[in-house]
Amino acid sequence: DLQDLLGRLAPPEPSDQKVKVLVVDDDPDVAGLLREMLPADRYTLLPAYDGEEGLSLARSEHPDTILLDLMMPGTSGFDVLEQLRADDETANIPVIVLTAIDVTAAQRELLSDNIQGLMRKSALTPKALLAELRCMEAPRQ
Repeated sequence: DLQDLLGRLAPPEPSDQKVKVLVVDDDPDVAGLLREMLPADRYTLLPAYDGEEGLSLARSEHPDTILLDLMMPGTSGFDVLEQLRADDETANIPVIVLTAIDVTAAQRELLSDNIQGLMRKSALTPKALLAELRCMEAPRQ
């Protein structure tokens, strides 16, 4: 009906619900740093210290956004991303890559259609991270 349609077209009401962010990075210090950067009253961080754990948590927790490192032992961030996009349960979760490496043109091409953001760890600031996450908070299809 018309009321239902208008409700779906209206911007979402601010929510008291926390934004669930999955952090997939083999360095525990990164999760700690991100925890310090993000307001605890607004964000819940779910740390995963390898790609397999990240995939498992993505499927079980259905995070709002995933922060993904590319270079990890075992299952790399590239592999994680490929598996996320191939799975109907996780295909639409926004992914922001956080990396310490210089991403090559070929890697950028590989990532371009599969990620919503790319941030260098060395340039990471609370303000920049919050801005990226806020862009991801629009409702997903």
